[in-house]
Amino acid sequence: MGNADRVDELFTLKTIAETLNQCVDLDEMLPSVLEKLLQVTELKTGWIFLVKDRPHYSCVADHCLPPALE
Repeated sequence: MGNADRVDELFTLKTIAETLNQCVDLDEMLPSVLEKLLQVTELKTGWIFLVKDRPHYSCVADHCLPPALE
């Protein structure tokens, strides 16, 4: 891993940590963290699933999903 990659990785982690520290409610935090993560990684779409008891997965956050994935 080069120096630039390491700096990018640390910046991503810093951004996520700052976002987590600003939220107290999980329902508000996850969409916010997802959006920030997508911004710093330059990705356009993403989603977060939580797993309680397998096979029960629930989508708790999504951002810019294409219609086929909504």
